[in-house]
This record gives sequence, structure tokens and C-alpha cells, in this order.
Amino acid sequence: MTVRGWDRAAQKLIEVKLDVNSPELVKINKNLDYLVHQCDPREDHVVEKPFFTKQEAEEFAASVFTDQRKRMVKITGTTVGLPLLRAGSQVQIGSPTKKSFGSRLSGLYFVTATTHTFNNNGYTTRFEARREDPESKP
Repeated sequence: MTVRGWDRAAQKLIEVKLDVNSPELVKINKNLDYLVHQCDPREDHVVEKPFFTKQEAEEFAASVFTDQRKRMVKITGTTVGLPLLRAGSQVQIGSPTKKSFGSRLSGLYFVTATTHTFNNNGYTTRFEARREDPESKP
């Protein structure tokens, strides 16, 4: 990813380039590296926001990169009705130690949507979530 801006005080171009191996990103969602390396390489040019310092550009690039990586693994599931399962909550899929769904799917997920249903079969909760990595939190 390349982010460009302009340093008004120094009258020079600010350019920050990050890729999956950049030191700023090594700790971010490191459990998803196997997916990142299977994708075709590409470069994104972000032009929607002005940057006035190199630090601003680096922080923005890292945040965009992190958001993209978090959206790489998504799940949809249905469970018995759980009233506390709501968008914005976190769920553990599989055992953290046994990796019961395999290392690619077992882990912490951020719930992005839920649907609670009452019908003849009882109360169920359908949810959508994206993979989270607790080590990526500030």
C-alpha cells in the first residue's frame, strides 16, 4: 500500500509504502499471514485523505491495512438462542487450546450482525462475524 501526502512546512512529498512484511504490520493479525501470502499481490493507492506528516500517513496506512486483513476471514453461524449475542460482541469459535475447527477457523471473532428468531422450532440466533486477533489490540 502506498500513501502520499504533502508536507507544507518542508514543501516536499510524503510517501509511505507498507506491505505485509513491514515492521509496523508484523504483529497485526499475524495468524492471518497464511491467507495474505496466498493472495495475488497488488498495491492500493489511497487518495481520499490529506496527510501533512509522515507519521499521519504511516498510521493511516497501517489502519487501512489492518481493516482489510480483518475482513479476510468471515463466518456465518446459527446457534440456540443467545440474547446476549449481539453485533459488537466477541465470540470464541473452537477451543483456544485444541483448535477444534483447525487453526484457520478457530479463534476470536468480532460479531458484525445478528438475527434473533422465534418460530415453531424455538429460539435461534444467526450471526455473522469476522476474525479478530487479540494481539492486534492497542
